[in-house]
Amino acid sequence: AILQGDSFVMASNFVTGTGAGIAAVGLGAAAGAAALVSAPVIGTKKAMETSPFLAPVGALAGIVGGLGGLCLGVVGGVGLGALATGKGFIETPGAVAAFVTDNDLHGKEKIDLSAVELALQEEEKKYMAGREEVERYSGAATAPQEQVEYTPVKSVKDPAFYDMLGVQPDATQGQLKKAYYKIAMKEHPDKGGDKEKFQSVGAAYQVLSDNAKRKKYDELGMASLQEGGLTDPAIVFAMIFGEQKFNDWCGE
Repeated sequence: AILQGDSFVMASNFVTGTGAGIAAVGLGAAAGAAALVSAPVIGTKKAMETSPFLAPVGALAGIVGGLGGLCLGVVGGVGLGALATGKGFIETPGAVAAFVTDNDLHGKEKIDLSAVELALQEEEKKYMAGREEVERYSGAATAPQEQVEYTPVKSVKDPAFYDMLGVQPDATQGQLKKAYYKIAMKEHPDKGGDKEKFQSVGAAYQVLSDNAKRKKYDELGMASLQEGGLTDPAIVFAMIFGEQKFNDWCGE
């Protein structure tokens, strides 16, 4: 590899190898030229610190040292360039084969995906066990697969919860969730929002997102809430959107 700026350019075929070789020669020559220019100046300055009459001697010594630096730089650059070029030519057949077979690993060791999948399954089991425990403890909103069937109606006893979310009483679960997320993100205490409003919309969504609770609320209004308490809206928000807010971009 050849250092170019802050990155390394790998000589993986004859094109990159030749380019890296030329770059190495250029870097070596540039370093040698810099030494040839700076060495006489430094030599003269050092000599004059001792005696002005020694300035020519210092300059001559600097020129000799600069020429040595130039030679070392060129030789070193040529050496590195030859190695990079040779490496590029040697690896060209493998690069061509990798391109033809669409093998991005270029024949190198592959990752054991079965081991990765097994570890992922174990983590999933731990996560689901933890989530089930939290849901049993908190009585959080019912998961979609556990929802009872309920067809929303336009006329309800008390539309207060719907008004908090800014939706119609016959809104779908998707519309409820979208409306709740928009308001909750705006009013979240961690973002400097209104804590009371965040708690209110959280309570509203917690009821309306559960079809069984929503049905009772639509029929009885606030009186239906007396049958059981509600979970802290902050917990519900974290459980719902803490794991799903990137689903549109990268999946579950």
